[in-house]
Amino acid sequence: MKAQIILFAIIAMMRLSNGTVYVGGDFSSYIASNGSRIFVSAIGELLTSDILQLGDGVDLQKQVSAISYLPQAPRCDRNCSSTQACLVTCVPGSDPALFIGGSFTIANGAEMYRISRITNGSMLETDKGVSNTVYSVQAHETSGIVYYGGAFLDATGVPVGSVTSWDGKNWDQMGGGVSFPSTCDASGTQPEIAIVYSILLLGGGGCIAFSCSPEQRPKVFVGGRFELAGEGKNMVKARNIAMWDPAAANGEGRWSSLCDSNPPNRCDIDGVSYRGTSAQAASPVYVFSLAYHAASNMLYVGGLFQSAGQRYANINSLAAFSLTSKSWSIVGGGIAGPSPVVHALYISPGSQDLYVAGSFSAVGKQNSDVLSAGLNAGNIAVFSLTSGSWNTLNGGIPDADIRTVAVDGQTVYCGGKKLYTNQQSGIRPLHRLALMLVQESSGYIRATGPSFVQ
Repeated sequence: MKAQIILFAIIAMMRLSNGTVYVGGDFSSYIASNGSRIFVSAIGELLTSDILQLGDGVDLQKQVSAISYLPQAPRCDRNCSSTQACLVTCVPGSDPALFIGGSFTIANGAEMYRISRITNGSMLETDKGVSNTVYSVQAHETSGIVYYGGAFLDATGVPVGSVTSWDGKNWDQMGGGVSFPSTCDASGTQPEIAIVYSILLLGGGGCIAFSCSPEQRPKVFVGGRFELAGEGKNMVKARNIAMWDPAAANGEGRWSSLCDSNPPNRCDIDGVSYRGTSAQAASPVYVFSLAYHAASNMLYVGGLFQSAGQRYANINSLAAFSLTSKSWSIVGGGIAGPSPVVHALYISPGSQDLYVAGSFSAVGKQNSDVLSAGLNAGNIAVFSLTSGSWNTLNGGIPDADIRTVAVDGQTVYCGGKKLYTNQQSGIRPLHRLALMLVQESSGYIRATGPSFVQ
């Protein structure tokens, strides 16, 4: 019996250099190739027709929404006594570790609040976790520091603003994180809680865990839904995207917005947002994914938005920001479709290709380009960062909402909602959520792996 692929949810995916693929979501079991039902809760290693359980998974009705990996994770030990403070020591590690985040409060049968470290098949707690859902996890490979983003305001008793890092000893408040303006009306309405959906780390290294100085820690780009970054006199306007520089201000650290600083642009119109009517301006805006291209020093930004900086007042959910010229630009003419959304951006190490995935029907044009046909694209396409051309992968995956991608040579792993194959492949539409492979060389799309059920 050949396994079907009908995934209830693939939200996060991580492919290692050795070809191993990890998947996370809100599934609780799958139907193996022999027809038997195997219980696996929200996190596992993808095999040809099966899923290898990692630990005992997480509690039911919860999800794993972010995955990161360190090939050699530092080992930190905490020794405490009743008469003195705890002594923490960290040494270079030899074992790989997988770091996960989500909405769970139980992992491997023990209380673990929304984050866990998986080493040698064991799921371990990280201090006492965080207070609300984690949507992004990024482990800094050269230092072992792990960064978490989400919708939380507390990390094991430390006040934070939806983003923090754990260095084996301390939670970093990162200058207050990100937020929305406080309200002052008599109703006592609380401000909206900021959300960080994506984290990208740049630079840093030459140290281990909490021994890292501010200068050795990476710059941290965060994307999500927020309007401010920092606190007090160091607060800046930062619409849905911002950068934390831990070495700024003599090591105190500072947040900055991504803005076009030269005339006619102004830094009070920064980041990404909506433009147009007051109703549009009040619409939700999100940054879901970030990707960095070292050769051009460009940061690519995907999400749900209609403007970037001041210059680009009509731009559909995909933009680029030059870290050299500090300016925004449109990517390859843009994307289009009914409410186009970019959920995933991916650049393979050493690659000159940007994979763009989400929910859109055309590339090489925007919704405002009424005279341009663009190229038909089924929710996934590849943009060449050298030639500036698009590859639509033979029409992509129509009627889909792709949430995550991973690339293995000529094969693209796609996970998300309602994934259907294109008609040329001759495979029946798949229901709800699915995981599929796109063979770039032929454009052939096929289902793969086990069938997931809730």
